[in-house]
Amino acid sequence: MTMNWVTEAPDTILVWFFRIMLALTFGGGVADVTGYFDPPPNSVAEYERPRTIEPHTVSPPTDDSRAIPYKPGMVPVTDLEADEPRSLPTGEAAPELSVGTMKLSFERSKTGVPYLLGVGDIGTGTAEMVKRLDQKHNEEARYFIIHSLGGWVHEAVELARHFRGRELKVIVPDRAHCLSACTLALTGGTERVVYPTAWVGLHQVTLASRKSRPVRSTYRKAQHDTAQMMVFLETMGIDPMVWRWALQTPPDEMYMIAPSDLLKSRLATIVSNNIRMR
Repeated sequence: MTMNWVTEAPDTILVWFFRIMLALTFGGGVADVTGYFDPPPNSVAEYERPRTIEPHTVSPPTDDSRAIPYKPGMVPVTDLEADEPRSLPTGEAAPELSVGTMKLSFERSKTGVPYLLGVGDIGTGTAEMVKRLDQKHNEEARYFIIHSLGGWVHEAVELARHFRGRELKVIVPDRAHCLSACTLALTGGTERVVYPTAWVGLHQVTLASRKSRPVRSTYRKAQHDTAQMMVFLETMGIDPMVWRWALQTPPDEMYMIAPSDLLKSRLATIVSNNIRMR
């Protein structure tokens, strides 16, 4: 049963709203912000990420969810990474994680199942590129396999809406990453398959700032956007309280979601390393 977060946990929601307000007020001054669902202003550069990836060996996700230190470009890996090559559910070798604009391709598994593969950042225009690739191949794909450190929230939301409209199943494969905004894209799958060895995590949204505007207006916008995000998650069939993991985790940390919590929250419908694509 979906929890009614308004009636069952009002104090918790109010606490997080209050913390957001404090962060906006004292975190370097009150700034005008782009909303979660708004495209970034023209004056803000494309989603910035270091051009290199820094492996960071930590324990794999377990039922003891926690935040781990994080910075853009830092990628959590396990000791298995050096010993065993990663593979896709199709049996092919998994591509290396890349940074920059997401690399997209239309593929077929060894048994002929068509799927789309996306590796890299969810940047400006990514959702439109996915739609065009899908249409180019007559919307034949049945799955979207993703490996991404995140990107723009509004693009991830558009990806999720496309996945849901197309009834695509989304897979986060063995030791792949679906962090930050990528988690929102994952919500769009009609089935959301996450390998137990995959990394799925959330942290606070970094808002693109413009010129200053009144504190009252900024407060209203932050509250509106948080409520809007919860409505989006609920619409996708996800427990809206998932967003508390993002709100409570600073941008320099990442809250890795345990397999059991992925299932309880419905972010994942299947957590298994025994996947057969059909």
